[in-house]
Amino acid sequence: MSIELIVPPELRGKNTKLFSSARCESTTSAKELYNLARQRLLSPGEWHKHAGRLSAEFDMFDENKIETNELAKPGWFIRIDIPGPGPKSGDGFDWVKIDLIEDARCGDLEDHIGLRVVPSINPFNPGDAESHFLERGSSSTFIVNRVAEQVFASYFGRNEKINFHPNSMLEKARNGIVGLTAFAGLSELHWKSLINGFLAKP
Repeated sequence: MSIELIVPPELRGKNTKLFSSARCESTTSAKELYNLARQRLLSPGEWHKHAGRLSAEFDMFDENKIETNELAKPGWFIRIDIPGPGPKSGDGFDWVKIDLIEDARCGDLEDHIGLRVVPSINPFNPGDAESHFLERGSSSTFIVNRVAEQVFASYFGRNEKINFHPNSMLEKARNGIVGLTAFAGLSELHWKSLINGFLAKP
């Protein structure tokens, strides 16, 4: 299957596409860079190291709500510490769930991996609404792929709408401020820095 089939269609709200690429001297060196980028993609707890000094902080938890540094798996949760006040429902953090991972190796010609996350409730304090500034139906998809001597990283934000569903007026206001700031371009800068970091050569 085409790796981009895991990206949801554009149906509403804000939609974003970001791309980065690196050309290597040989297929062998491209495979090495791809494997490194794949490892970085599957290690959300390390994302802040690749996204720069102003990055949010990320921590990952497995299905048993135990913090882990293992490679990401579907059904696990990522806790996001965005600078500034966090949502009360998330115990001060935004939360997403790993919705899908598509991983394929196609020989010398091509390799690809994609990881998609969606807004989530706080697994430690479940409520009715997602503990994230974006509402249900929004998604973020990260893709790393290699074609011959080139390695690519991409980000797709899909169907993003601000989450005004929490019961707390303070949390609604907070989500509005964070969402508008993200929509104004800050999120694009952050995700662009991250996918560039995925492809940084050691």
